[in-house]
Amino acid sequence: MLVSGKRVGLWCDGEFTGALSRCDQRGFIPVSDLARLPALDALICVTLRRSLPPLPVPHWKLVPQRVVAGIGCRRDTPCALLSTLLDRQLAAQRLDPLALKAIGSVSLKANEPGLRQLAHRCRVPFETFSAEALREHEHRFPASSFVRETVGVGSVSGPVAWLLSQGNLSGETLREQGVTITLGVTH
Repeated sequence: MLVSGKRVGLWCDGEFTGALSRCDQRGFIPVSDLARLPALDALICVTLRRSLPPLPVPHWKLVPQRVVAGIGCRRDTPCALLSTLLDRQLAAQRLDPLALKAIGSVSLKANEPGLRQLAHRCRVPFETFSAEALREHEHRFPASSFVRETVGVGSVSGPVAWLLSQGNLSGETLREQGVTITLGVTH
């Protein structure tokens, strides 16, 4: 459309303004407010949002992979349950599933079938951290004596998300059916 001389707008969530300023934006019309669009033939939206408001022009959503999920779970937790709960957690925070960049857990879970299958299904890496690495950040999160006895650290999902996102957590931790999921957003 740009080559054809069409008016193509470019809008991004505020968190991407800095990154966007380093990109070649020639030919695009900057858009700062989706509620007040200039006359456009099309619009490119850069966002982590799960959905956009109704827009009066053809538009495309570009979703950077910036969301990470720290996950703690009982042994042999089925992938289907993990997938359902992860999607629920992403939806609760209005995050697009395509924004998922990585899933992580404690190294004791490195061969946990449900977690490995979930990462494969989501097409993201599955990263693990030693209990020692998680202990450095567990003081920031509620601890469970059962989890401490089982894996050697009182909390898994929070410290994992903390490490994956360099401390940039998003929303509350989901705790359900023996699963905890904490989300973070990388820079």
